Amino acid sequence: MNLLEHYQQYPDTFLINKHPDHDLYLIKYMHAGIDWSIKGALDARGLILDGDGNVIARPYRKFFNLDQLNDYDINGVATRRNLPEEILELDQWENGPYVTTEKVDGSLIIVFVYRDEIMFASSGSFTSEHAKKAKALFYIQFNTYQISEMKNIMNDCTMLFELVSPNFQIVIHYAVEKLILHGIINTKTSANSLTETLEFADGLDIERIKVYDYTKDYLLKIKAENTEIEGFVLRFESGKFLKIKTDDYFEKSYSNEFYISDMFTKAKLITIVNAVIDDTFDDLMLGAEGRTNAKLQLGQVYKFVIDARHELQVHKDFWEDGAYPEPKEIAINPKYKDVKHLIFLAKSPEARWTKFILNKTLSKFVRTK
Repeated sequence: MNLLEHYQQYPDTFLINKHPDHDLYLIKYMHAGIDWSIKGALDARGLILDGDGNVIARPYRKFFNLDQLNDYDINGVATRRNLPEEILELDQWENGPYVTTEKVDGSLIIVFVYRDEIMFASSGSFTSEHAKKAKALFYIQFNTYQISEMKNIMNDCTMLFELVSPNFQIVIHYAVEKLILHGIINTKTSANSLTETLEFADGLDIERIKVYDYTKDYLLKIKAENTEIEGFVLRFESGKFLKIKTDDYFEKSYSNEFYISDMFTKAKLITIVNAVIDDTFDDLMLGAEGRTNAKLQLGQVYKFVIDARHELQVHKDFWEDGAYPEPKEIAINPKYKDVKHLIFLAKSPEARWTKFILNKTLSKFVRTK
């Protein structure tokens, strides 16, 4: 059994997104109730495989916020989840050397070379608006020499950028649309060196993440006081990463009131759908930690949106493969009666997909305004 076949065994745990033009598959974990001890679950954050299960591009492994793997009883007392110890260790501060980097409030962009072509993906899709924007921006922001050097290194490595843009603002406002380099990973071995990434970026004058020399006490002080950044990523010498988000960022993202009552209101469903589409659902789920009902409802909406988008993508792939007849035939053939609206929608711009999925989600779940 190859690696792709392994992930295909878990259709309710992993989203497998096929590239529209190549035999490539992007693997992304589902969010609700995932068992992180499943083989490969931590790697499924935009892992890209070919049809034989070979790794073509490798982003970071899933890494957690400090104390993210806690649950809480009705009195607010934290308890550790029932997970293997090696998983529970991933959200704890490690006693060992580390480097602190800024956690940029953007969208992960995975850049790699396949068959001599530079390709782009977000952590969940080859064809998301973020991936398309990143591709266009890449050829504007970087000159011919920079692109040539990056392509050379991508023969063996995957490059990881953060896309920030006033048009894709999550919480923190960035006035300038740009790509910020934060990682270069050996695609085969998963080895990565922050020092080598910084040297490569600085040598080519490529914008990269900021690095800080903070003690633990000072970092926790900044966490409580800073209002201008999302937070920090600690990169331990052992290879483990740990997220520390500022208190202000959490407050700006979603208030506690968002999670206390029913998720199935129109306003909340719009927020949830946009978070799934914009690939910021991780942060939404983080605020639901310890709130069983909220997590359950968020998971239901997430799967519904993902399934709706997947259905449209299947029809789009059929169009591109020439599997459908002429539009006139589809319009009059009873065979397509119940799905022809989806078939035609699949040919339209993805902005129309979003509007359709939002309305479909509201129709399915909404209980109150």
